[in-house]
Amino acid sequence: MKKYWLYIESYTMIFKERQTLLFYNTISGQNFKICSTPFLLSVIEKLQDIKNGYCIELSESELNILEMKEFIQLLRNTFCGDWIAQELTTMRPFSLYPMPSVMKNRDVLKSNPYLSLGEKLLNFLHVLTIQITGICDLRCDNCLNTYRQTISCRYSGNELEFECIEKILDQISGSDICSINIIGGDVFHYRNWNKLMLLLHQYPFLYDLYTDYRHLSCNEAKVEDIQSLNHSIIVIIPPEFDQDILIKALQMISNMNFELIFHVSSEAQFIAADTFRENHKIDNYTFVPVYLKTNLDFFRDFIFLREESILASPVSRRTIFTNMKLNSLDFGKLTILSNGDIHANLNFPELGNVKTDSIREMIYRELEQGESWFRVRVQKPCSDCMYQWLCPPPSYYEIATGKPNLCHVK
Repeated sequence: MKKYWLYIESYTMIFKERQTLLFYNTISGQNFKICSTPFLLSVIEKLQDIKNGYCIELSESELNILEMKEFIQLLRNTFCGDWIAQELTTMRPFSLYPMPSVMKNRDVLKSNPYLSLGEKLLNFLHVLTIQITGICDLRCDNCLNTYRQTISCRYSGNELEFECIEKILDQISGSDICSINIIGGDVFHYRNWNKLMLLLHQYPFLYDLYTDYRHLSCNEAKVEDIQSLNHSIIVIIPPEFDQDILIKALQMISNMNFELIFHVSSEAQFIAADTFRENHKIDNYTFVPVYLKTNLDFFRDFIFLREESILASPVSRRTIFTNMKLNSLDFGKLTILSNGDIHANLNFPELGNVKTDSIREMIYRELEQGESWFRVRVQKPCSDCMYQWLCPPPSYYEIATGKPNLCHVK
């Protein structure tokens, strides 16, 4: 009797919710759902076994079972898999199970806590945010709420000592860090501004300097100081803003690399910000929703995911496997506050303090036992949903709203 190989393509992912199975083509986004029978379920479980390489052997009689024929036709229609007679191939179709290299390193750390990754630890640091000062003359509504949801200025009575900033930059000088965010309070209020500018010029990092738009017009000389840096200036615009002051600020930075970050907490605020953007032909901008505890309906209407939006664009196999293991929104990011505290996520306790702990130690601590970099969708209702790994990882908004999932599926 002839033997056949039944296989699913290496880019095909299978997700299960109760008795329903979702087959997903990670290249095209094509997909189909089936309600599994005991026979089909046993076949699919074998197909999913990584030891089998996503390929199993079938007899001719099994291949001719009606539900198997229908299943294979669905695989073919979506280019998710196929079958081939063993006599036509000298090799068994086989796919490897990928694992992000960081997980291998984390497993090594857990199995041997005395093993140091040494210089390699800095490779895990992608973005560093440094709050050089918390001092600010503005008293923005929801200041202490917004900074926990997105990179933003934050009021405090502290200022990070210049020597600490020197120490930080020296420690990461050999890294391939993507960018350094400089934030306040009012960054222009930093008392060692001139020394800071000289220091930043000594390192070839990309700098993003964040400032509230109202701070620009009264700091023209200092704005000129940063034009020679390898930088972008990120202008934060709160939900309610003064158009005249913002226009003046834009005129000041028109010859610089800049981006506008519009914080919005309602549909009306979004429309106002978008209208301003269009009227002034602004191309570099981002709208960032802000949760205020009173605007959950805004999030339900415009932020929460729906089934059609989850399936609207292909999600790559690499992204899916990453979603299973680590939080791509948080991973590789550290924030140092103006009191020296180091956080992987500002919603969780500090890892340490830059005055007493090194950056490498904090990376090691987060890799070994941190709560942020490896925060994935393993909680209910996500753990019971077939879209668990197709959705983006948990964001700051889940923490702010107190909801484990921001979607209408579950």
